[in-house]
Amino acid sequence: MTTTPGAPGSPRPVPSTPRAPAATAPLVARTPEDVLAMVPAVLGFTPTQSVAMLTLGAARAFHARVDLPTAAQLAQEPDGLTEMVDLLRQPCVRHRVRAVLLVVFSDDEHTALAARRALVPAFRGSGMEVVDVLRADGRRWWPMLRRHPGAPAWGVPYDVSEHPFVAQTVLAGKVTHPTREDLDRSLDPGPAEVAAHARVACLVAQGPLAPRGDTPAELVEAMALRDLLLDHHVDGTLPDPEEVARLLLALRSPRLRDLACALVERREAAAWAELWRGVLRLTPPELVVGPATVTAFCAWLAGEGALAWCALDRALAVDPDHSFAGLVGGLLTAAVPPAAWDAPGGPGRSDLIALLEEIEELEELDRRGELDDDPDAGRDHGW
Repeated sequence: MTTTPGAPGSPRPVPSTPRAPAATAPLVARTPEDVLAMVPAVLGFTPTQSVAMLTLGAARAFHARVDLPTAAQLAQEPDGLTEMVDLLRQPCVRHRVRAVLLVVFSDDEHTALAARRALVPAFRGSGMEVVDVLRADGRRWWPMLRRHPGAPAWGVPYDVSEHPFVAQTVLAGKVTHPTREDLDRSLDPGPAEVAAHARVACLVAQGPLAPRGDTPAELVEAMALRDLLLDHHVDGTLPDPEEVARLLLALRSPRLRDLACALVERREAAAWAELWRGVLRLTPPELVVGPATVTAFCAWLAGEGALAWCALDRALAVDPDHSFAGLVGGLLTAAVPPAAWDAPGGPGRSDLIALLEEIEELEELDRRGELDDDPDAGRDHGW
């Protein structure tokens, strides 16, 4: 089973924190049905042919999902289960997880049993308790580790569509997609956005590159970019095609891309992720790397690991060696908690803060009339 970053369907953890904001009451699972309702709520979609993991006893709990190899895939790549186990186990070791609960989503009993036989000894061998293992196929669930009195051999029927966790997730303003593919399609232009998508492509084809390098022209463009993004963030609106074209051209500059990330505060990351998802939907395929990586970064910071991976897949499909995409992918794979962004010396944060401070210094020079560059430099895109 391949694990090449960016390969559709490749196994990978969906790290972080629960999807609900801090003000929302935590989800507490007491029954198998609770667990089966919790998994889609925290992942953002209902898994199929997957292993989902809930962690317990760590300083910061996180959740993960990896693809479960099919019987045909295991016949071709016998090490597929070892690879799957490591993707789940290694972040747990890194974050000193004490216990895990595993759910195997599959209608193939034999493959599910093979997964359990690989997973349970691996976690126990790393000093972690395996609280339970369940198998579910979307209609019935089966115990795979501990006894559940009353659970028949043919499985326990379940339906979580009206579970309280579902209502709680909806009230929190979260959308749980039927499948991961549906989540991924949320990054495509909708029917009402097709014309705008075409308009952006035309504007980008006509526009010049954003200024590059440590120049006053680039910093002037950075000021305009910051104002554009903050205006839409504060107003809760999405950029129009002309503004999207400007953003796409600007994101070709790594420093301007870093500026877009530096504006994001963790408590508002979900709103920023929605803004950038709107930009990504209007982006021509050849320019997807910039907005896809920023969307992935914002989604990671919001605890939306599955959305982050969907966006990152699109960036890596265009540029597998993109350095910033690799950075965000590393944060996701290692299950680095979004709270790390707020910590002193957080991953890359100091560099981004320095960029914001540089822009503020430039504004002060501009106010004093000491800016040496043409004030219209970098604004020749016709917006």
